Amino acid sequence: MKKNKRMVAILVFGVILPVIVLILMFTFESEHINLLNKEYVHVETQGKIDGVIHSIKSRKGGIYVALSNNIKVQLPPSCNYSYEKSYIDNFLRRGDLLFKPKNSDTLYVFRNGQKYYFVLGKFINK
Repeated sequence: MKKNKRMVAILVFGVILPVIVLILMFTFESEHINLLNKEYVHVETQGKIDGVIHSIKSRKGGIYVALSNNIKVQLPPSCNYSYEKSYIDNFLRRGDLLFKPKNSDTLYVFRNGQKYYFVLGKFINK
């Protein structure tokens, strides 16, 4: 009988409880991403971006950028292999100036007098 109680405890704490915790974590993360998607505008080719980065969040392939002019945008995954930090979510820093002309898919990043660029949703210069 003691052996059965131990097996039940192992089953509950070793298998069932971790599965429940993982399900809850996934649910909360999904809900958080849904809230971000409502709060941040998805950047399209037609739109214009012009502002200094105030904060950056990266979640499951989405890059959420709040600009100092209270504009919040969601950038698609993008990569420029010309740079050491080639993925845009690793490249961007607080204080960078972002500029994307209207009707363009190119995002320019200005930092320390240098100009960098990414083509939104594309992996370039490989």
